[in-house]
Amino acid sequence: MKVYPWHSNDSECAWVGLASDALPAWESQSPVNPLAYDDHIDQVAEPVQLKAFKDEYGNHLLPLSDFPGTGYAYPRVLSQRAYDALAGLLDKYGIFKQAEIDGQPFYLYYPTEINDALDLERSKTTWTFAGYPRLIKPVFKNDATFTPVFILPRFKSQAVFVTDEFVDLARKSNLQGLDLSYPIDPDTVTYTTFP
Repeated sequence: MKVYPWHSNDSECAWVGLASDALPAWESQSPVNPLAYDDHIDQVAEPVQLKAFKDEYGNHLLPLSDFPGTGYAYPRVLSQRAYDALAGLLDKYGIFKQAEIDGQPFYLYYPTEINDALDLERSKTTWTFAGYPRLIKPVFKNDATFTPVFILPRFKSQAVFVTDEFVDLARKSNLQGLDLSYPIDPDTVTYTTFP
């Protein structure tokens, strides 16, 4: 079984951010992570209004996909198609919140399954200028077991991981916009450079 960081293919698909009508379109594009999971997630008004990032002329930079990008921000965003295909698998490992992008239905997904599978001694981490740990090269414990989607204790707001079960279902459903170019094989500890 392989484990993959859940990333959107940001070179082909639009990034999204929180919508704010109080600011001009270019200036109001804040990243999604102000909606980071906390004890007040149940108070988030639905549907959450998101906008695809646009250039200074109001043009979409890239088309929307089934997994619009949020960079490393938390939560993940799924289209209606992705939700229909994956909600049955993901429901027990996280929380969905309804969202809209340009009037189309989307969903924010907050993984809540915390897996203490990371081997910190063999993994490569660093610290950001803001004082937060950043995962550079994950290596998992030899005896780790995995659910289809999970987050790591020290990197909850940054890294979301999925397994072959998630990937196979996304491929079978012909969902677009996932970047699966960085698989991690926990059995052999092989990996490609993690962005």
